[in-house]
Amino acid sequence: MTTTTQPESVPRGADDDLAPHAASPGFGRRILSFFTVDRIVLLGAFVVSRIAYGLAGVTFDASGIDYSSQLLDQTLLKDRLLESVWYLHAQPPAYNLFVGAVLKFSPFSRELSFHLAFLALGLVMILVVHDLGRRLRLGRWTAVVVAIVIACAPTIVLFENWLSYEYPVAVMLLVLVDLAARYGETRGTGVLVAAVSVAALATLTRSMLHPAWLLVVFLCLVLYRRPTRKGLALAVLPLLVVLLFVVKNEVLFGTPQLSSWFGYNVRNVVIGPLTDEQKGILAAEGFTPATPADCTVKHPDVPAVADEFKRYQPDYGGDPIANFNNECVIVKFNAMQQDAFTVAKARPKWVARNVGGAVEIWATPSSLNPFVFQNRQKLGVPEEAYRRILLLDTAWDPVIPIPNAWPVKISAPDARHHVSITMLLATALVSVGAIAVLVRWRRRSGARLAVLIGGGTVLFAAFAGTFFEYSENNRIRFVTEPLTLLLAVAIVNFGIAWVRKRRAAGAVEPAVDDSGPAVPSLF
Repeated sequence: MTTTTQPESVPRGADDDLAPHAASPGFGRRILSFFTVDRIVLLGAFVVSRIAYGLAGVTFDASGIDYSSQLLDQTLLKDRLLESVWYLHAQPPAYNLFVGAVLKFSPFSRELSFHLAFLALGLVMILVVHDLGRRLRLGRWTAVVVAIVIACAPTIVLFENWLSYEYPVAVMLLVLVDLAARYGETRGTGVLVAAVSVAALATLTRSMLHPAWLLVVFLCLVLYRRPTRKGLALAVLPLLVVLLFVVKNEVLFGTPQLSSWFGYNVRNVVIGPLTDEQKGILAAEGFTPATPADCTVKHPDVPAVADEFKRYQPDYGGDPIANFNNECVIVKFNAMQQDAFTVAKARPKWVARNVGGAVEIWATPSSLNPFVFQNRQKLGVPEEAYRRILLLDTAWDPVIPIPNAWPVKISAPDARHHVSITMLLATALVSVGAIAVLVRWRRRSGARLAVLIGGGTVLFAAFAGTFFEYSENNRIRFVTEPLTLLLAVAIVNFGIAWVRKRRAAGAVEPAVDDSGPAVPSLF
C-alpha cells in the first residue's frame, strides 16, 4: 500500500512569525508583533547580563587598533580609507573598511563606538540563536533557555568586548544558517539574496572562509531549493563582488587570494613547531631557507603598501609596528610558502604531528586566549564554572608536545594546557549531522538545510583552523563556537525525541499510518 506523508513544518507552539499569514499587517502591528513574550525575555536577559558583566569590571578593549597586524595604520584608515582598503592585500577588505568607517565618521570615542557596535551584534546573536533554535525543532522555552545560555555566556561576552573580527564573523555565520533555514522553508528570493550576501560578507571579512566555501554555500542553497531565474540572477551579485576583489588582487599583487598570508601561515604549521634537532636534520640533508625575491614597491605613492612601518605609534612606546600590508611582504611570504612545501614533501610525518598539535590547541577553550586575559580575570568564578560545567574543560598533558602554545597555556589559571570535551564532541556531532543530511539529500526541509550548511561550515572551519594555523587555533575556532553548540543541542534534542517515540510505539506497528512522522525528522 502506498502511503503519503504530510510536508514537514515548524512544530506546534512556534511563534506566529514562523507561520504564513493571509495578509500583511501594518507597520505598527509588525512592531508590536515582534515583541512576543519569548523575545521580551531574551531582551531582558541580554540587558541584565551585560549590566552584570559591566559591574564585574568587563570593559571594551579597542587597543587592537594600535597593534593588530590585521589592521592598516589607523591614520590611513581615517584619512585615506577607500584608497587604503582598495590596496589591501594582507586581509579581506570588510573588517578594515568597518574599522575605518567608525574611526572616520563616529561622533563618539573609538572605545564607545566599537562597544556599541559589538553590543548590537550581541543583541542580534541572542535573537538569531532563538529563531534558529525554533527552526531546528527546539521547543518554545527550550529555545529561549538555549539562546540565553549561549549568547550570555562568559566566553561570548569576552569576545564581544575585544575588537577583532572573530565576534562579527560568529554572528554572521549564525545569521547565514538562520536564513538558510528560512529559505529551505519558503524559497523566497529576498531570503536567498540575503543569505548569499551574508556569506559573501563573511568571506570578505575572514580569510579562513575562503571563496571556495562561499561557492559551496551558494550551490547548497540554489540546488536544495531551486530559485526563480530572477532570484538566481540577484543571488549571483554578491559572488561578483567577491570576484571583483579576487581579480583586483591578482592584477595589483599577482595573487588571487583575499589574503597574502598563506605562506606565513603554512610555514607556522610546517616549520614553526620543529625542534632544534629536527631543524638540524633538515640542515644536514641540505635544506636552506629560500631567499625572497628582489622587491621594488610598485605603488610608492600609496602609503598602505609603500610604508614599511605603521605611521601611528601608540603612547606606550616600543619598537615601530610593522606594516604587514607592505608590498614586499608578499615576496617574503612566498619564500616561506616555498620552504613549507619543501619540508612538507621531505618530512610528511613531521607535518602530520604538527597538525596533531594544532588540533590540541584548537580544542582549548577559546576564553583562554591571551587577548581576552584581562577581562577574563575580572570574571573569575563565573567564567571558570562555565568552562568546567558546560564546556567540560579539563586540564591535561597533551599527547603531542606543543611548546609554541605557551601563550594559551599561561593564560589558564593553573598555567596548564586545557581541552574542552564539549567542543570536541559537539564539533564531531554536527559534522556527522551535515554528512547525514547530504547523504539523504532528497529529504528536504529548512531544518535539514540549516544542519547541512551550518555543520558543513563547522567542519570546514575545523579543517582550515588546524591545517593552516598553529598557536591561536582556539581563537579561530571561536567563530563557529555558538553555531556548533546550537546545532549540537538541536541534534541531541531530535535524538531524544526519536528515542521516546520508538519507546512509546513499542512493538505495536500500525497497519496504516497516513499522519506523517510524529516527530519532525532532521535526517
